Amino acid sequence: MSINRLILLLLFFPFVTYAQTTISGKVTTSVSHTGIGKVSVFLSNSSYGTESADDGSFHLVNVKPGQYTLVASSLGYQEYTQSVLVGRDPVNLEIPLQPKVEQLRGVVITSPADFKKNLELFRKEFIGTTENSKKCEIMNPHTINMVYHGRKLTLEAWSDDFVIVENKALGYRVKFLIDTFSTSGVSGITQWEGKAYFEELPGTDEQKKEWKQKRQETYYGSARNFFRSLYNSTLTQDGFI
Repeated sequence: MSINRLILLLLFFPFVTYAQTTISGKVTTSVSHTGIGKVSVFLSNSSYGTESADDGSFHLVNVKPGQYTLVASSLGYQEYTQSVLVGRDPVNLEIPLQPKVEQLRGVVITSPADFKKNLELFRKEFIGTTENSKKCEIMNPHTINMVYHGRKLTLEAWSDDFVIVENKALGYRVKFLIDTFSTSGVSGITQWEGKAYFEELPGTDEQKKEWKQKRQETYYGSARNFFRSLYNSTLTQDGFI
């Protein structure tokens, strides 16, 4: 799944209005039950995210009704996920984090030339090559651990912290936790698993107006292309999976 395809799943939210509520709670250790600060708490594949305060408390405000996967992530602790059904009433949660007992995957050491080559391949397969993709920038590329297997023509990647991508075409900063990523030069298949959430980029009123228009074009244009391809039985030829 590329960043552009993921964006298509989320772009509907600026155009629809629903009743909104708050998800709040506290992140604690499972051992001493004391609060943990600076934990990233977010709803995967949405624009709702925050960081816990020093006492572990957090608040996600103006959350629209729906089914979400809540994620809490911090270095040194096992990632926590929970399915949350949001309605009209506020939601309160206690999130116990388990210390990581297994050894973290080590940082991969490569030459600058190999890292650059691997990054170019990762960027092409993860972000894409569309006009919108050309305006995307990976802000912290060295967060990505990458290993290229020459015999299999396969690139593997993962991250222990957020990979931050700024999409200046649509006005989003996207934060990814990449559990696994692989792309094969033999099969031509790219796949990845992980979590992500979106933040609005700051901009002038003119930029925000332009971003809104481009988001509408991206979302509605893609739907038209999809149904046109479906009607013409050309889904594969037109790149839909």
